[in-house]
Amino acid sequence: MTGLQKLKEFCTRLDHYPSRLAIQTEIERLLPEDEKESIELEELRFLFDLQHRRVAEADAYWQKETGNKDVFPDLEALIRFLLERARSAQEARP
Repeated sequence: MTGLQKLKEFCTRLDHYPSRLAIQTEIERLLPEDEKESIELEELRFLFDLQHRRVAEADAYWQKETGNKDVFPDLEALIRFLLERARSAQEARP
């Protein structure tokens, strides 16, 4: 398995890591020294695509919940909205 394949597989498990430092440490461990430079751009593109998909999913949720189907929130508004939803859900738990 190449370093990039390991990285892609690792990125499917990002939610299981407690911090950004833990993620960076694991990426460093997964990539052999000779592959680090050659795949850096590919790695960044892959992570950007992953982040883009997650933000697009959150945007779609925001649009559905607010009824603003033709509007995309800026990132700050989206994060505030999601945090408010998470707080409300947490408060509703017994």
